Order: sequence, then structure tokens, then C-alpha cells
Amino acid sequence: MKPSTALLILLLSAAAFSAAAENPTACDALTRADVKAVQGSAFAETKHTQSQFDGIAISQCFYRLPSFVDSISVDVIRSSSMNAEELWQKITGKRIAKMNAKGREAGDTIPNLGDAAIWAGNKNAGAMYVLQGTALLRISVGGGGTEEEKIEKTRALAARALANL
Repeated sequence: MKPSTALLILLLSAAAFSAAAENPTACDALTRADVKAVQGSAFAETKHTQSQFDGIAISQCFYRLPSFVDSISVDVIRSSSMNAEELWQKITGKRIAKMNAKGREAGDTIPNLGDAAIWAGNKNAGAMYVLQGTALLRISVGGGGTEEEKIEKTRALAARALANL
């Protein structure tokens, strides 16, 4: 291999590593230790998907736990066409309006988490939405328990995810 070819490969690898470090994926949000500390067991595997529409990029990771019902879904959402407040309104506003239309109270504010955070759901299904800088984090936790227990588990995972991202 010519020295110039080797240098080009090295520079391209460094650029790819730098881009990945600047925009971590949803599968970078939680470690096995993070998940075990909150859900009682580490994930068995992760499945990463990415999509993009209308200037919004979504990195989604499904953390499959040994007991499938305890699995976790994490989305990291970024926009190239909207500022953070516009992205927050677009994503959470639709969810809150949908829940309110069904006669359910939605959008419980979660204090001291990111720049803004809400819980939208109930004990059976729900998600926590957290705005941090220019990214929006959505976490949904499976398993049983009361709505308050589910909120607390999701909050703990969100705090860990923010530290990792």
C-alpha cells in the first residue's frame, strides 16, 4: 500500500470516528450496567435502526432483555431544520394532543432532568421525552409495576442516557 493511500484511509477513519463521537446513536445511550441497575438484568442484545424525514433524524435502539416484557426502547431525535424548541413542540405536542383527545391527562413535567422533560403514558404504556441541547431523547420501559414505578425507572434510565450521550 502506498503511503498516500494509507494516509487517506487513516484520515477517513478518523473523520468517521469523529462524526460518530459527535452524534452518538441510541445504542450508545445505555450500557449493560445501566440497564441492569434499573431493570434487574442486563440486555441480551440491541437492535439499531435509523430513519430520516422532514429534516428530522431518528436513531432508535431496542434493548432486548432476557425477559422480553422488560425490554427498553430508546430514540435519539435530532433536527437539521428546526431549533430545539421547535423540535420539542413538534414531537411532544402531537403526543400530548393525542392523549388529551382520548381523555387522558398527558405531559406530566419531570423536574431536574435535561432542559425539559415530560412523561406521557400510563402504567401499561408510556414514554419519557427529554430535551437536552439540540437532541430529544425518548425512552420507553417495559415491565410491570405502577405508573409511578415506571416513571421512576424511566427517569433513572434517562439520567444515565444523558450522561452517556
